Amino acid sequence: MRTAIPIAIAVVERDQHVLVGRRSPDQSLGGYWEFPGGKVAPNETPEDAAIRECREETSLTIEVTHLLDRYQYDYEHATVDLHFFAGQLVFAAQLDPNSQPAPPFRWVPRRDLKHYAFPPANTAVLGQLLKPE
Repeated sequence: MRTAIPIAIAVVERDQHVLVGRRSPDQSLGGYWEFPGGKVAPNETPEDAAIRECREETSLTIEVTHLLDRYQYDYEHATVDLHFFAGQLVFAAQLDPNSQPAPPFRWVPRRDLKHYAFPPANTAVLGQLLKPE
């Protein structure tokens, strides 16, 4: 049995839009769409990792509001322990209408997420996001 790699993921929403980016073709799971996130560093909480990864990948600063879901997923190449956090832009970024993420990330309408190919491990959280409110 493999040791699960802890991964923190930020699901950031603004005005019914969700922050997503497309993985580079040369990356693992290349070509899939993703939420900002990555490996949790030693001595780092998953919440702090979600905030750090979002800032590193998108240049946007967020705060975590709550845990959306947590589960393990087995890929052929690794087992991951996924922590999906709901996040929102910090106040200063909310006030700036020009606050845009760094490429390849962008805001997409929440209802359109079903048209984007995400890694299989994201299926459960996508189902939650696409439920009618």
